This record gives sequence, C-alpha cells and structure tokens, in this order.
Amino acid sequence: MLVDLVIRGGTAVTVGNMGIADIGVSNGKIVQIGGDLQGHREIDARGKYVLPGGIDVHVHLSSPRTPGPGVETWVDDFQSGSNAAIVGGITTLGNMTFQRQDETLRDALKRDLAAAERDAGIDYILHPVLTDPSAEALA
Repeated sequence: MLVDLVIRGGTAVTVGNMGIADIGVSNGKIVQIGGDLQGHREIDARGKYVLPGGIDVHVHLSSPRTPGPGVETWVDDFQSGSNAAIVGGITTLGNMTFQRQDETLRDALKRDLAAAERDAGIDYILHPVLTDPSAEALA
C-alpha cells in the first residue's frame, strides 16, 4: 500500500496491544498498522514508542468575559492552547464555551467555533456552559 507517511519499526501502542509495527498514514489519519507499506515520506521510530494522541476534554481557551481595559481574561487561546497540547501529546481539546453577558448559547458556540477554526492546530470539541439559565435560554 502507498501512503503519505510510514512510521517504521516503532513500538505501536493501541487500546488492546503493543508491539513493533510499521504504521501507514494518509490524509492525516492512520490507515494501516503492519503489513507491506510504502510511503512518500518515512520516519524511523525504532527504539521509540508510537502512541495514540490524547484527549483533554476540559480546557479553558476562551474567556467568559469580553476583553477590555482592566478586565482579566484567560491567558491561553486556541492557538497557544493547542500548541501547548501538541507538545504534551494531546491531539484533541474540549473547550468550555462560556456565554458572555446577553449572549445566547448558540452565539457563544458560533464565537468559539470561529476562533477554533481560525487558530486551533489540533482537533477540538466545544462544550457549552449555561451561565444564564433564563426561561429564554432554557427554551
């Protein structure tokens, strides 16, 4: 099989097993573990572990408040947060999306989705946080 990338000879760790294997990657996804693989690019992983990416399902990358003079905001955004995650082997982040004052949950999700699409370097999940449990919001 011809793939974009072959990771050769590493100790592949999966949910149920661990062993030396070549791994084939195409379009950013693992398409084959083991077998006869040829790639446009290769990485020699002998003597190294090849681990699946981790998932951090609870991060705060978007401030619950509108930034402004004298208003504290969170330090990380989707760009810096996803860059830090990559270094630690995390490939998916679950961001807590807080409503801002007078903002609907849908609008909060749209805001964070636009920021994530623009700045995130890895996969992401947006988890809405209901901060205004008004009758209108609950409906």
